[in-house]
Amino acid sequence: MSDALFKQLYDDFFDRLVAVARLYVRDKMTAEDLVADSFVRLYRVAAGLGPDVKLEAYLTTIVKNQCLNYLKSLKIHQNAQREMDLHARRMVDAGIRTLSSLEPEHIFASEVQRLVLEAVESMPEKTRQVHSEMQKAPYIRNFL
Repeated sequence: MSDALFKQLYDDFFDRLVAVARLYVRDKMTAEDLVADSFVRLYRVAAGLGPDVKLEAYLTTIVKNQCLNYLKSLKIHQNAQREMDLHARRMVDAGIRTLSSLEPEHIFASEVQRLVLEAVESMPEKTRQVHSEMQKAPYIRNFL
């Protein structure tokens, strides 16, 4: 294909093909990109095409396939985005449920319990024994 014939095809069909592509992809810039890529594809294979190939039909088929591939890719992206949004919503809902049911005095209870156990473990043996006995005797704890 000569450069002059390619330029003629481009001038004759670019705007029409963009209009067709835009009907499907709903975005002018995307449609222009797809059509431009279609012309590049045509240019790359033009030398191997027979003389009886109708270039307008061939080019239209390339644009159609470009649009199909774009829409399939967009669908995959949207499905993935939907899944991520759903996961994020579930995480927010779980956080709301957890915080709603949590009493303020229990928020740091496990941390306090861990610190007390560490303190008790660091006590000398006799002090630990006294502490242990005090825990067993509820009547003593009432006076502390």
